[in-house]
Amino acid sequence: DDSYEDDLPAGWASKTLDSIFSVRTGGTPSRKNLTYYQKGTIPWIKTSEVHNCDIVQTEEFITEKASQESNAKIFPAGTLLIAMYGEGKTRGQIGRLTFPAATNQACAALINTDLPQTTNRYVFYYLLSQYYDLRAQSAGGNQPNLNLGIVKGWYVSIPPLPEQQEIVRRVERLFALADNIEQRYKKAQAFIGKLTPSLLAKAFRGELVPQDPNDEAASVLLGRIKGEREEKPKGKRKSSQK
Repeated sequence: DDSYEDDLPAGWASKTLDSIFSVRTGGTPSRKNLTYYQKGTIPWIKTSEVHNCDIVQTEEFITEKASQESNAKIFPAGTLLIAMYGEGKTRGQIGRLTFPAATNQACAALINTDLPQTTNRYVFYYLLSQYYDLRAQSAGGNQPNLNLGIVKGWYVSIPPLPEQQEIVRRVERLFALADNIEQRYKKAQAFIGKLTPSLLAKAFRGELVPQDPNDEAASVLLGRIKGEREEKPKGKRKSSQK
């Protein structure tokens, strides 16, 4: 697309994913064949485990036999995965294998072991930015899906390697900052969760310190309210008899 190339900064290039990677898909060994799963040692990834981040563990494993007799072939570490279909927000999410693993047929696997590590990370982050655009390209009825044709033809804007390095560095610094803020938020939430019951307990014991020196102490206030209730004449109970 020459018009798209004209919009890019000098030195940048627009490339399709299948011009950068070998784009493949996996498979699901038959669940009826127990020898495909029992005592399996090969990690097997499903789209529900692709969460826009590095994949560091998996829920299921398959056997060597399953890999040999099905389409669930082993992909190398560094392979980028795109969830082509799945419920909710799954479709269009990106993952990156940190270990060799097989996948099911709902994952598109982008493989290029010769690609520089920086470029691999750059494309991963670029695809993260394309999440909503990828989802919008899904085809189908009630449950629209991506397919290998859409994935293979997806364009990526590739800058020179030094610019890739700087972009990756800045993005990862921002992610680290976001993680730090999230952890601080979670700690604050936990603190507030413990603090609230303690404050309530003190309030009902009349132990809270007044905010203003002229305010009535909480203990005095609670005592006065209690005294007023005790002095208040009790109303006569109406008879239910007619």
